[in-house]
Amino acid sequence: MKRTLLCLFLLFNIHFSFSQWVNLDTGLTDNLTGVVFFGNNGLVSGEKGLYFTTNGGQGAGSWQQFKIIDNAGNAIIYDNTKFTHCYAEDSGSASTGIVFACGQNTLTSQAIIMKIELPALKYEILYVGAINSKLNNISYSRINGEYVAVGNNGLVVTFNASKIKDAVKLSDDDFTSISFYNSKCKIAANGKLFYFEYFDNKYNFQEMNTPNSTNNAVAYGTGLYNNGRSYAVGDRFLHFNIYNELYNN
Repeated sequence: MKRTLLCLFLLFNIHFSFSQWVNLDTGLTDNLTGVVFFGNNGLVSGEKGLYFTTNGGQGAGSWQQFKIIDNAGNAIIYDNTKFTHCYAEDSGSASTGIVFACGQNTLTSQAIIMKIELPALKYEILYVGAINSKLNNISYSRINGEYVAVGNNGLVVTFNASKIKDAVKLSDDDFTSISFYNSKCKIAANGKLFYFEYFDNKYNFQEMNTPNSTNNAVAYGTGLYNNGRSYAVGDRFLHFNIYNELYNN
């Protein structure tokens, strides 16, 4: 089913507070996969492309599809990319910042990472992966000062705003999501989680089996009662305490 409503959670970190959801009628006929806002300037990713707004996104006429018109080669890559996620670290100003979007060029079956500046809409294709690669999710490590994207066949790509730093295969599993808490990191996959006590270029991890759990997303909590706790969701809900012990499921 096509998604035509964009639901924005007014508190983007996991605080489990009584924040509200607001339905914004985007008028977009696409399956939306991610959202980033800097003040009224926003960008959403979808399976058919990227879309931006400069007025808070309220109303179907406020969204426009991002287009590449300055480079034919880049346009072919972008036009054939199915975007799975977009993300930004909150170091931008109240109205400007850099968004990263990932996915797969379905024409060539190659993983893609794009950088888009808001509201200037300057762009760069930062990463083109190997044949039969795909990226699904992006997060940010404050300790290391770098972004990390994860994807199919255990692909992990680390990068900053100017360059790719590393691209490695850690597993045969399809990674669906990644989250950081200080030096710690968790990566989700079907039936398991990958836990890093300290995430660095040595990539030392503990494999945690979660039978019968698809683990579509993983997240560390923040706030008074949730710092260091982690959660995974799919066809089950998993809650781990600060000692990385399964609290309930």
